[in-house]
Amino acid sequence: MKQFSIKGLSGLLSRDSNYLSFQTDEAKNLFHDKCNWLISEIIRRSFGNEDDEVKFQNINSKILRAFLGRNYVQVIDSLEALDVVKTNNKYSANRFSKSYSLSNSAVKKGVIEVEIFTQRFQNKLSKILLSEFQETVKDEVLNKVIDNTAKLKLIGTSVFYMARIIREFKSKNKVSEDESLELLGEELKSFRLKRYHNVFNSFKELNTHTDSFEVYKLPVFFKPKRAESGRIYHLGASVPKFIREGFITKKKEIIYEVDMASAQPSILFLEWMRSLSSKGALKPAENAEYELCRGLFLEGGIYAYIRDNSNYYSQFKSEEKYGELKEQILTSLNGKNDKAPFVVALKELFPHFMKWVIDIKEKEGHKRVSNIGQSAEANIFVEVYKRLPDDIFSLIIHDCILTTKENTKLVRRLLVERLRELYRDIIPPNESLEKVFKIEKVSNEYTIKAKG
Repeated sequence: MKQFSIKGLSGLLSRDSNYLSFQTDEAKNLFHDKCNWLISEIIRRSFGNEDDEVKFQNINSKILRAFLGRNYVQVIDSLEALDVVKTNNKYSANRFSKSYSLSNSAVKKGVIEVEIFTQRFQNKLSKILLSEFQETVKDEVLNKVIDNTAKLKLIGTSVFYMARIIREFKSKNKVSEDESLELLGEELKSFRLKRYHNVFNSFKELNTHTDSFEVYKLPVFFKPKRAESGRIYHLGASVPKFIREGFITKKKEIIYEVDMASAQPSILFLEWMRSLSSKGALKPAENAEYELCRGLFLEGGIYAYIRDNSNYYSQFKSEEKYGELKEQILTSLNGKNDKAPFVVALKELFPHFMKWVIDIKEKEGHKRVSNIGQSAEANIFVEVYKRLPDDIFSLIIHDCILTTKENTKLVRRLLVERLRELYRDIIPPNESLEKVFKIEKVSNEYTIKAKG
């Protein structure tokens, strides 16, 4: 078994008073293992939150005690004194615990994978992980997620993925050559780039395993969980885009995805249209907006309509700006600031829909909007995922499902059926939903050529 660590941690510990207080090499190595566990846990939770940087992660004292023992504070104190870990001491009983992050110095030094030094810690870690794994797989969906993650195979070398990230960085930062080189230098030191490297190495190790528990023991792996919304958060869902494109199955099958066009705004449109049914007869303006939103949903054209019919959003017409377009629209729907220009622009296009969104924020808080969207999304995708046969490859990624080419039509058919089940009052039986769910290839051309 392996854990994450920081380059040069052995040298740093050789000057640490807690580490030096141990009399035997075995005791010192055990302390080193415990330090590496805390570093690994911070990094794993960063992956679990889909972050491109190491942020503060809440780690409960019960978890720290279970893995590090009663004197877990000693581990934290040493890593703080060595400027490897930072602690945010704010906590609230029964609400949230203290949080921990890697320091900027640790990130600059670099994350590496190391073997566990002591049999004692390896035995303890294996025992806890096995118990956790056995409890997790009692949930049929989480079991399915882990089982299908074990079916993945990663093609290529980390150098290829690093080169792609750097090319993307250069194209996005349109600055002078000198400025570009300076920014690129910072990017090369960033946690984002190191994250790709470490995820790649961990998944490359997965290529030699077919057992689900072996997936669970990977240093990068974090326990999958169901959020309150019903969404499933797991390693496969948080893998960076370029790494995901490097996957095929262990049977050498190319991976495709079936996803929902403009998923979050589409689902919120559907929820708003349903809310109107309690109002009785609609006013002409409301009815016109209802039909517009319904048509855009059926055509899968919400983002394109906003871009092409708004003075504000027209600045995002180029293909490389599409990501920014989506980000601003989602911020308009889910964010706090309802006076921002990107919100005002959406109000002009969809006044009744946006009034519904803003009313929810004012009455229940801005997070309620994203919760409505994610709950409805999970009600569609998680239910369909449960219905898929266990003998095919499938992996849920929030608003899409990964599978192989021959199973894409089955996945899309089940998604269409589920959508009709949930929104039969809005979608008549004869209405086509072909454009609502798209089928696209995930494995890139390099991966397909190299798969052998």
